[in-house]
Amino acid sequence: MTGMYQTDATNTAEDKDLDLILGDWVSDVTGIPRNLCRRRWQESPPTQPPRDTDWCAVGVTQVDTDQNTWQGYDGTEYAVRIHETISALFSFYGPNATQNALTLRMCLTVDYNRGSLTENGIAFLRSSPSVRVPAIINQLTLMRTDVTVQFRRQEKRIFPIKTVLSSQGTIMTDDGISSTFNTEDVK
Repeated sequence: MTGMYQTDATNTAEDKDLDLILGDWVSDVTGIPRNLCRRRWQESPPTQPPRDTDWCAVGVTQVDTDQNTWQGYDGTEYAVRIHETISALFSFYGPNATQNALTLRMCLTVDYNRGSLTENGIAFLRSSPSVRVPAIINQLTLMRTDVTVQFRRQEKRIFPIKTVLSSQGTIMTDDGISSTFNTEDVK
């Protein structure tokens, strides 16, 4: 049955949720206030902070799914499990943009700092070097430093495919030979 599934409650169901988890994490490890760790793409973007304010734009840019999946019954539910590599772009702005990007990269090396990611089923894979890409806005330079980080996670989808608990019947061949069977689901 395609198209009818539910997401495992322990995993992230929507891109927006993933951006929010990453935003919480950036705020925790860099000390930038949570309201200044923003989703990169929003329907109604908030006003840009003043030039002398440190802030971060967070957004998932790519999700690569492994080609091989695990499929089978997980208890009584038919499940498909896939592993994904998630690429997220963290753009730091403000007078300490490069320092905040470096702090983010350094914090990835400490297990304790990855705790909130681990709790959400997300594991650190690798990060890019910090890239300074100052932007010119209203003829003034706005400091920006980008870091791309790759994460891994496992997604699980449950499909409503029922198991056969028991069956019985007779198999007959063209030669007139018959054989009866009786099966029962053994737990």
